[in-house]
Amino acid sequence: MKKKIEISKDIRLFIQKVFDVTDVMIWKALTFESESETAKRIRHLATDRGGRTMLTLPEDEVFYTHDGRMIRTLRNGRMIEVEMTTGACEVFYKGDVIKKLDVVTIPELNALVAELAAL
Repeated sequence: MKKKIEISKDIRLFIQKVFDVTDVMIWKALTFESESETAKRIRHLATDRGGRTMLTLPEDEVFYTHDGRMIRTLRNGRMIEVEMTTGACEVFYKGDVIKKLDVVTIPELNALVAELAAL
């Protein structure tokens, strides 16, 4: 997962004048490539001026939600959603449920992921 702060060109120019830094320094600060004090201050000013922190996640990623679900997205557009308390599983493709399983064990889940990834 990568994190960056998005800002407008006007904010970027303002920050450049305030800190008297190069575009490269601003880029390093906003993409968290630098942890210097200046970079931290640039990030703080960027968010104060309306910058938004964005996360970039790999397509094949697993998320755990606050309500006890595990969601795994695959590069081919399939999504697996498992209810952690019951083990119930649904597979989605383009918003439609294409497969349901009542009980999912870890080996079954791994086999399902391999099957879906091959499609």
